[in-house]
Amino acid sequence: MPAPDSSSGNGALQPDAVPEGSSNGAGAAASTPASGSGGVFGWLKAQQQRSAEGRAKLATLGLAAVLAYGLFDGVSYTIAFALAFLGYEAQTGLNPTQNVSDIVKICILMWAGNNVTRPFRLAGAAALAPFMDRLMERLQARLKLRSKAAAFALLVASVAIVCFGILGGLFFSRWVRG
Repeated sequence: MPAPDSSSGNGALQPDAVPEGSSNGAGAAASTPASGSGGVFGWLKAQQQRSAEGRAKLATLGLAAVLAYGLFDGVSYTIAFALAFLGYEAQTGLNPTQNVSDIVKICILMWAGNNVTRPFRLAGAAALAPFMDRLMERLQARLKLRSKAAAFALLVASVAIVCFGILGGLFFSRWVRG
């Protein structure tokens, strides 16, 4: 994959773009097949470059898009974990909280199943971002917060408390039953 070009006309900020002929080699490692000295390190550099591109795109979307994606992510992972947990328990008849390896299996099942929903979560976050932006502005005004970032932090904490509360309740209910 060639190095990203900030003059491509798409308007996206490319902070890690490496001009052709540059001496750091990041663009060359990403564009050459894994051979000789490239190998795993070339692949890792290419992954790091793609990650930097993704971060730059995410940063251009703003806090509202990050909050919307986090909301979709938190809710979908909470639901996926609860379904995997209860399904595993129903199928095996074992209490997953009694064995760490069972929890690891559930997390693997949840992660694999949840990867299928990533495009839907991204689309949902893009659609929900304007609503989340208005919500942060209203929260900032109503609570007289200094910045939108404070409203963002408050909403993130609220979502985390709800998601972890649901999962904690699921675990606690199984520990009590024994």
